[in-house]
Amino acid sequence: IFNGDQSAVATHVHVDPTTGAVQLFTNPAKAIAAFSGPLGLQAGSRNNLRGPNFSNTDLGLAKHFHIGEKFVAEFRADAYNVFNHPNFDMPGPSGSRGTADITSPSSFGVITGTAASRQMQFALRLDF
Repeated sequence: IFNGDQSAVATHVHVDPTTGAVQLFTNPAKAIAAFSGPLGLQAGSRNNLRGPNFSNTDLGLAKHFHIGEKFVAEFRADAYNVFNHPNFDMPGPSGSRGTADITSPSSFGVITGTAASRQMQFALRLDF
């Protein structure tokens, strides 16, 4: 249950100098202290955490070549995340990303991977 100040869960993706892990929260100790486990019939708010920012730019280029009167060739190149901007996954252990487990302070807010690296594809099409 989130029972702390909103500033306690301020996000700033950085490498934690003490553990060497990529950390989502500006102050991990302050962030984990802002939560408590549910007791009895307590229920907390939902969706009070936000993950790291996501930035993605896709690009597609196509060129048509006329071959005689009856044939047209098209060459196409597509790039996804063309600027190869690093996008971090949601924090959490592998297999359960996006979980905020306060029973494991060492992995709370730790980012274990990245998402969507640059991918390119090429295509050649012949119309007749």
